[in-house]
Amino acid sequence: MTVTTLLWASDPVWALKATDQAGASHRAVITNSEVAANALDSNLATKYYNNYDDGTHRTGIGSGLVVNVRSAVVVTAFQIATANDESGRDPLSITIEGSNQVHAEEEGSSAFTLLYSGSTGLKADPGRKAWGPAVVFENTTAYRTYRMLVTTKRDPEVFGIQFSEFRLGTPAP
Repeated sequence: MTVTTLLWASDPVWALKATDQAGASHRAVITNSEVAANALDSNLATKYYNNYDDGTHRTGIGSGLVVNVRSAVVVTAFQIATANDESGRDPLSITIEGSNQVHAEEEGSSAFTLLYSGSTGLKADPGRKAWGPAVVFENTTAYRTYRMLVTTKRDPEVFGIQFSEFRLGTPAP
């Protein structure tokens, strides 16, 4: 099974750092070409890499992204593809939250509803630049803004988190 993504490469997306589920969003400034938009570009050769570390949010934990979709949509599944190198940076667990608050993507926003908290399906390493399994969850509400945060990764001692693609949508046969 795969996920039919409801995200578009043109959807506005921002990198996050030091953000906790139900907490205020903190935007990250990515100074290289491995920006959050790469996670939506349908290209396994590019990646989103976030190496923010403030001593509390160890080596990328609490990093992630926030994306505004074209119109409010109900999502019930996600799928993550690994990046090109360093398997220790693979996210193993995440949260997904939704919001319909105006400007929910902005710095400091915390108006999100938890939709999913758990495994990414990447516990068994699928290899580099490879899709993990689709993960399905319960949700019946359409949201305009979605936030994904990494809560654990394969190797807590490795610096940063990374993935090449992120699909958020509905299960496809």
